[in-house]
Amino acid sequence: MPPVDEKYIREQCEKLMASDENNFRIVNIGFSLYERVWTLMGIEDTLCNMLI
Repeated sequence: MPPVDEKYIREQCEKLMASDENNFRIVNIGFSLYERVWTLMGIEDTLCNMLI
């Protein structure tokens, strides 16, 4: 599985938060660990493994 670059994600979020304190932000992390797992294993196996 490819690594998640948490440092980069945090840096980008901090830049957005610091740019203008008078606005709301919406941040989307589109493909995280959960999506990677069910893409590789299938949703049924992923949910069963989470249950176990």
